[in-house]
Amino acid sequence: MRRVVVENHHGVEQDNAQAVHWYKLAAAHGHVDAHIRIGVLLESGQGPKQDHAQALHWFMLLASKGNAVAQIHVGMVLDRGLGVEIDDAKALVYYSKAAKKGDPYAIKNRDIIEARLAAEHENK
Repeated sequence: MRRVVVENHHGVEQDNAQAVHWYKLAAAHGHVDAHIRIGVLLESGQGPKQDHAQALHWFMLLASKGNAVAQIHVGMVLDRGLGVEIDDAKALVYYSKAAKKGDPYAIKNRDIIEARLAAEHENK
């Protein structure tokens, strides 16, 4: 995969902007991992620039199709307020979707948010 050469710089100079370019080409052809890598690079600032809104866009493309990894990333963006308002209710929706598929990270974060929302409800 091109990622090995461009992003992980095996034998070439690392160029994450170029990696994003190749990932976008792969994503256009339906490569699921490419969508995730684009989102991760944009979210972390390792792509051309840090862009949480664009990262969320790429994660949402797959999350809406039921991809658990993308659903977790959407949950994290909403849970942590990365470029958006913190929204525990929406984060809970996405973590819950991934948790239904058995992902342990999603289950853990779903449970944390459920407990936090329950505590907030009790304190009202």
